[in-house]
Amino acid sequence: DTWIIAVQGTGAMVRHAYQPSEGADYKWEIVKLPGGGPATVDPAIDIRTANFVTADDWMAAAVAPDGLSLRWLYGGSVPYLSAELPPGSRLLDARDKGGTTLIRWTGPIPGGAGRSYVGLMAGRRGKPTTIFADTAEASLSSLGQWLAPSTLVGNATLPAASLDSSLATSGKVSNVPSLTDLKTGEVRAIKPLIDRVLKGDRTHILTAAHGPFVRVVGAGDCLNVRVAPSLRSESIGCFKDGVLLRDRGETGRAEGLVWVGIFAPMGLGETPGWASAEFLETNGRDMGVNAIAHPIGTRSGDAAIDAVIAALESGDSQAIARLLRFETVGCTHELGLGGPPKCGQDDAEGTPFEALATGGCEGGWWLEPELQSTEGLSRFVKAYAGAGLYAVYRLPASADRWPKGESIIVFVRDTGFGRFAQTMGVTSGRIVSTWGGCGTRPEDALRGEQGATVILAPPR
Repeated sequence: DTWIIAVQGTGAMVRHAYQPSEGADYKWEIVKLPGGGPATVDPAIDIRTANFVTADDWMAAAVAPDGLSLRWLYGGSVPYLSAELPPGSRLLDARDKGGTTLIRWTGPIPGGAGRSYVGLMAGRRGKPTTIFADTAEASLSSLGQWLAPSTLVGNATLPAASLDSSLATSGKVSNVPSLTDLKTGEVRAIKPLIDRVLKGDRTHILTAAHGPFVRVVGAGDCLNVRVAPSLRSESIGCFKDGVLLRDRGETGRAEGLVWVGIFAPMGLGETPGWASAEFLETNGRDMGVNAIAHPIGTRSGDAAIDAVIAALESGDSQAIARLLRFETVGCTHELGLGGPPKCGQDDAEGTPFEALATGGCEGGWWLEPELQSTEGLSRFVKAYAGAGLYAVYRLPASADRWPKGESIIVFVRDTGFGRFAQTMGVTSGRIVSTWGGCGTRPEDALRGEQGATVILAPPR
């Protein structure tokens, strides 16, 4: 028996159960495809029974034995997510976007076996602040993905009478593609897909894309989407008339052409690129030149910093690995967020760990073995893929900030929910920290920092 856990670019990760010989006990393993090699798995996770979740960057996480946290499949000192839920609850699924996390869990009710709930919480730690309970009439069967900041697209069990279809019968219908309003809790079926479900199709929502979009027109079978706004730039994909490309909100002019910044669909993800406006239906879009980031290939003029920028643009994980600088930090057994890296069960308080400072809404640490692994470097590369270069600042020697670094490179990412900052700290040409932001805009990334010198100014 084999179950797909996560799809990552051209590969996948699967949970596999098999009998070595007839009548023998089953063996369980996590396998990476293609190739079929075994994956390193956190020993705290029982792969036979664990519920797996595909995290925001398509990496696999699993519900930990405590039932209240998600841990990266390959381990790490900091859980991917920790929720404060009532005793007896168990986490089922989670999605996070732009500093908000949506979780689904089961919890006991007096005199009953339990009920499923959905809740929103700030960041990946803490208590859900907005909670909806499944009812006897309607319940979510899968979270799916965010379609908009207050709308979830997924699958639900709904009363047949509510489906507005001549094929509907009495009772309830399972796995109906649906929209959930995360402000009111209302769940509604997606009408164009209702009849397919009632005819027995496996209409399961995998993902959703949030617009605005532009449409390919007049290009025939191939409109090249390019890495940079230039006919000489490498093509990252070829798209037929009618294809929708998500608009990044950027416009450029080069070689006598107007170029539109878009996200091209690639596999289960998206890749930023540029397409000629001549072959796009833009529906009244503002075509004035509007750059949210510097063009690819832009450099600061500081050779040490530019080597880091070049490595990130290339996506070469080995080149990035050579630029990492870890520091020695004593671990702690103290619970809670932030602070030093957490000790393992057998580690004494203060045991030295080699780690790199990181963080989002809360501070944390990349441990060297974790980050230098194939999976860790892949996560690191994906965290900055598609992010544009926004600005570079040098901090005064007296600066005492988190995350650290003599210089701070600020990147910007358009998520469809807003433009958010990602930063990287660089000291003597080596990467010493990363920070994913906490809903922070790029112009606010260094707000309040005194004495910073601009090395590369934000785009106009």
